[in-house]
Amino acid sequence: MPTPVSIVTTYFKEKTTRSESYKKFIRSQRCLVCGSVESQHHHEPLNGRGIGLKGPDDESLPLCHKCHTERHIKGRETFYVEHGIDWKLSVKEFQLIYGAMNNV
Repeated sequence: MPTPVSIVTTYFKEKTTRSESYKKFIRSQRCLVCGSVESQHHHEPLNGRGIGLKGPDDESLPLCHKCHTERHIKGRETFYVEHGIDWKLSVKEFQLIYGAMNNV
């Protein structure tokens, strides 16, 4: 008996910007929320992404471990509203600072 033909739907991941130098720059900044000097690179894509899809490296913010964990627990909008931060503006500001430093 022949094997039935199955339809396979393939989804291609959109290409995203990857930059180790940008991630290093973000990690060198103080935590956006509490000011801790030990921050992590947290992806915060401006145009949204699907669950499990990482955004571009140049759309990120510096968050310390504590704030990074809190951000994931509370969700983006709740977290930034509670801390009075315009996260979209902050992403763009870090992009500008990095660009000015590197003449990009």
